[in-house]
Amino acid sequence: MIRCFLPLCLCCLAIFGFAQPIAAPKQEFRGAWISTVINLDWPIRGASPSQQQAELLRIFEDLKKAGINAIFFQLRSESDAFYQSSLEPWSYYLTGKQGQSPSPFWDPLEFAIRGSPQARYGIARLVQPF
Repeated sequence: MIRCFLPLCLCCLAIFGFAQPIAAPKQEFRGAWISTVINLDWPIRGASPSQQQAELLRIFEDLKKAGINAIFFQLRSESDAFYQSSLEPWSYYLTGKQGQSPSPFWDPLEFAIRGSPQARYGIARLVQPF
């Protein structure tokens, strides 16, 4: 019995006596993906630009309340774009017609990065053409 107790004590001393406390990270990465293909998460089909902006802000606010600190924003759903581009047409899912710019004009990427009160988010531009 004593032969088992002494090695057990030595193991506990080695494990707990020399263990260093692990510092908590200053900030955790908690991300969410906003899907735009087939209007899955955003934008609402047939919505006006002001309604699209309000919905995007509502999504940001809900994510903030949930503790999310990074957003993956899908910007190219089907070889089109949710931002102004000289290479790719405007997305069908933004305006209802591929290649047609929003009217009145606005750029969802620019709005998400600079124009929203939630600009402190890390916005990852997710490019995923099908």
